[in-house]
Amino acid sequence: MTEVLSHHNIKVIAIIDSRPMFREGVKASLMCLHGSFEILESKTCQELEMLYPGIYPDIILMAGQGISDLEIFSTCSQLMQYCPSSRVVIYDNNRSKDFIILCLKNRVRGFLYESFHQKDLEACLTALAKGIPYVNSDLAYLLIIEDLERQKRLKKLFTKMEAEVATHLISGLSTSQIAKELNRRSSTISTTKSNIFRKAKVHNIIDLARVLVSKRY
Repeated sequence: MTEVLSHHNIKVIAIIDSRPMFREGVKASLMCLHGSFEILESKTCQELEMLYPGIYPDIILMAGQGISDLEIFSTCSQLMQYCPSSRVVIYDNNRSKDFIILCLKNRVRGFLYESFHQKDLEACLTALAKGIPYVNSDLAYLLIIEDLERQKRLKKLFTKMEAEVATHLISGLSTSQIAKELNRRSSTISTTKSNIFRKAKVHNIIDLARVLVSKRY
């Protein structure tokens, strides 16, 4: 057990996974790291809210298996509304590097391969306890290279500000929230949003997310 994990800044961890055996496996790994965690288990985001009203996890470990990219974005947005202070970590084996980058830019705080080892989980929790997003070192290198390419692709479609606003939009932030985040006027963000929709040839945020993922922006 690391020094960081021995502190009490992580008290409640939720596991969202529709597969009971996988939930049990993740739970067992957590208990090996630190027996004083309160561990919440649910199959869905909605069930988590229903089963544990008024309890807000410090960390949410969410399985991505069997869920589309857009569903994950939507679920993460719901989780942020339910508990804005929670740090969401996705574990999955079948996601593109572009998708992982979008997630990490949309307030997801970590990504683990579904086949993660206990040391990976410990490293992840240690990073989150320090306020640092987590991916393992091998994946981090690949993401840095991919993000450079992604930025080049984005520049062909959006201005720098439009790219920032688009990323916030698909994370579920409202116009006023984005204005506060970027220290801009709401009217400026509304105009930028209209420009983004026009350039991407979409009429709503769901379609915008689909364009950014499917066309690898």
